[in-house]
Amino acid sequence: MLKFEKISDDGNVATYAYHPGGSGAPGTVAYDRASSKATMVEKSPDEDGMSAGQMMACLRRMASAGDFKQSGTVTWY
Repeated sequence: MLKFEKISDDGNVATYAYHPGGSGAPGTVAYDRASSKATMVEKSPDEDGMSAGQMMACLRRMASAGDFKQSGTVTWY
């Protein structure tokens, strides 16, 4: 599980902080609309091996839907 919040969105790149476990130290990921790519900006020191990938997948889903949310929660099993 992770929680995320939007840090910035200039219309070209949407940048998010994500918190592994919902309260871990944040990492940063970004989605570039021009290249349609999600990238790791800064890995969370609390990264559990899944959170960054799950957050980047979430960014791709938001891009497909055309809806970059302000904040949210991602869960998986």
